[in-house]
Amino acid sequence: MKHSLALFSLLGIVTATPFAHSAEKKTPEQYWAGTGISTSVVLNEMQMFQPERCYQSLQSLRACVGALNALALRTEPKSRLVPTAVAEDASFKFGAPLKRYVGLSLVKLPVEEVAQETFRAAWAKEEAKRVAEDAGLKSLFDFRRNAAIDFIGIAKDLLPQAVKTADVDALAASQMVNAFVKEAVDAHAHIEATEELEASTADADESFAGIGTILQSLAGKLILATVIEGSPAEKSGARPQDILKAIDGASVEGKKSDEVVKLIRGPVGTRVKLQVLRDGKELSLDIVRDTIKQDNLEAKVVSDLGRKIGVIKLRSFMDKNACGKMGQKLLSLENTDKVEGIVLDLRGNGGGLLDQAVCMGGLFFGKKVVVKVRDLQGGTFKEMFGSLPAATALPVVALIDAGSASASEVLSGALQDQQRAWVLGERSFGKGSVQAPGVFAKNEKIYLYRTVQRFYQPLGRTNQIVGIEPNFVRPIKPNATEEERFALRERDYFPNALDAESQAWVETRKDKVAKVESCVASGKLAEKKYAELTATRSNADYQLLAAQEVLSCDK
Repeated sequence: MKHSLALFSLLGIVTATPFAHSAEKKTPEQYWAGTGISTSVVLNEMQMFQPERCYQSLQSLRACVGALNALALRTEPKSRLVPTAVAEDASFKFGAPLKRYVGLSLVKLPVEEVAQETFRAAWAKEEAKRVAEDAGLKSLFDFRRNAAIDFIGIAKDLLPQAVKTADVDALAASQMVNAFVKEAVDAHAHIEATEELEASTADADESFAGIGTILQSLAGKLILATVIEGSPAEKSGARPQDILKAIDGASVEGKKSDEVVKLIRGPVGTRVKLQVLRDGKELSLDIVRDTIKQDNLEAKVVSDLGRKIGVIKLRSFMDKNACGKMGQKLLSLENTDKVEGIVLDLRGNGGGLLDQAVCMGGLFFGKKVVVKVRDLQGGTFKEMFGSLPAATALPVVALIDAGSASASEVLSGALQDQQRAWVLGERSFGKGSVQAPGVFAKNEKIYLYRTVQRFYQPLGRTNQIVGIEPNFVRPIKPNATEEERFALRERDYFPNALDAESQAWVETRKDKVAKVESCVASGKLAEKKYAELTATRSNADYQLLAAQEVLSCDK
């Protein structure tokens, strides 16, 4: 079976295993309903909440409370179990508990006023809350003999509120298991329905009616994590990391992301008004819905700074045919469009199939080492080589940002170490681990993915936690503030992730970088073009302009 390098939490997709045929896509509820898992199985057959299991270690306690919270988050109002000492801390604004149990209180998630709050400030509050909750759990573990939590009783109490119809029971069970294993097994452990895996790897292209945004729930807020290029949302002025406050005048505070998606989507040609918060300022966006077609791999030709440059945008490595499509685009750009250089855009690409990243490395530098892997227990390194001859000799710049994770880091790190491309943008996410599947609880309709290996760049470093550092650091716009550059990475999302191993990255091409930077400073073509474009439109891409400038200066 193939390995997965997907950024599970960010994208909601994880996976990589070969299947014999493709399946019709269904809803998550439908996929899980066919697996045989249920909340009854979790409670009775798997015995997830047996006290001896939950109190085996502090890690096990976190896992059991996490599984209970998977249920609590499905209740109305949306709620959460926290140590009672934390619930009673006025600074967290939980209000009166909905119910008290031994050691834990069920609290309604607070609705906070965010009118003057930035995303960074919201995250700082959420992190402080997480640290306090963890300290509370440690105290409960230390005093477990004096006041034991009734895990089974709490689960039975929450179930009627969390699972109101039979069609969502299996999905709720899967959410409980996933919350449990991400603490009890490892940060990136998770289960997936095998049929859903088949559908997700068949073809990553998609089409839907909407406005062209991807929502993400972070720090108790709904964030526009992605704004699709050329979409109605982008044309209206929406930007990534905008905090969504209201839809058509109705507040989204306390709503689940799937509920909000339903409110945003609608018939083509109809209007929807979003209220968002950006840098502490409230904005109103009037958007006309349209058909959104998003190909996983797209190519275009740009000439913003005079030279003809091919741009390839790769959104995910989940497509098992992605490498073949990449090869075709490279050949077409070079032979048909006659471009002078390539920009490989991996921004926001959360990863996917390891074999696709390895194959793509070969397209750029032939049969050299793309990545090394080693078991978590240590041992020898296994080198993985590109299997194809290079498809192009054109100069390349790879664009990365904090959303470039896992397989994106494999490819960008290999291009950097093999000195085949410049890497430009912001430091990447920092996921340097490999997950492999096994049958879950003797049920062949469900796979359990768990971390089995670390991966390392060709020169021996690993990007775990530290990420891939660009040769040319370029923020989203010239002179961007720390607030504008703020982003979450591996350790933020996964406090229990594998620790870093590598020393700080050292630039191996200092003289060449200095020469290019001198050329950039003398002309400042990207900055000038960005200023020119932003005078007439809101979606100018400074990092893409900067990549073109590097290609022009690297002679």
